[in-house]
Amino acid sequence: VAGNPMGIPSRFKDPMDPANSAWMPNSVPGVKSQPWKYNYMDGECGIRNLDYNYDRLDPEIPDLPRPDNQNCSNIRDNVLHPTLPDKLIGMERVAETRRAKYVGISQLSDDYLDTSGVLMSFEGELEDEEDMIAMLTQYGQFEFGSGDQFGTTFKPPVFTEYKMAPDWDTRFHQYERFYNDRARYSLACVLNPESCPVNFADQISKGHT
Repeated sequence: VAGNPMGIPSRFKDPMDPANSAWMPNSVPGVKSQPWKYNYMDGECGIRNLDYNYDRLDPEIPDLPRPDNQNCSNIRDNVLHPTLPDKLIGMERVAETRRAKYVGISQLSDDYLDTSGVLMSFEGELEDEEDMIAMLTQYGQFEFGSGDQFGTTFKPPVFTEYKMAPDWDTRFHQYERFYNDRARYSLACVLNPESCPVNFADQISKGHT
């Protein structure tokens, strides 16, 4: 009977063939991809023999137990996924600042050697950019007082409702310094299992935060 002398043709993609790792995702600046060869080894099985030490001519191969390869590899490192808007919030920055003039009136302690913390502050400016302290020097106290509440002249910054994602700069990195340093068997993955592995599809979620 005529047939293929090499047996049944296989669709297996050899990860050791450089041609299968020639292309790497690089569509956006936040993506740091590694060759598919290393993603193939990125799994709970770690770096392993791809043939599991089987002899191709071993007649017992059909009867041998099949290994569980469900989490053995990150072979689907770039599966089909929707292209959602990139909403990763990066580092916060100051969008607007302003300088303001103010007068702070503090109540002294009973021994007149310190302030008591009771304070009233007024923000503003007079005509011709004159400081408000001129109202005290020229017109007396002008009925200004320290009030009866503890206060401060510090005005906290105003933040937006957006929050920075803790992994905004590394979420789409398949490695940091060396290939597979974010693999399942790496120390980084043991310390922070949520950071690995990176197959891009799992890293994309609504909101991206």
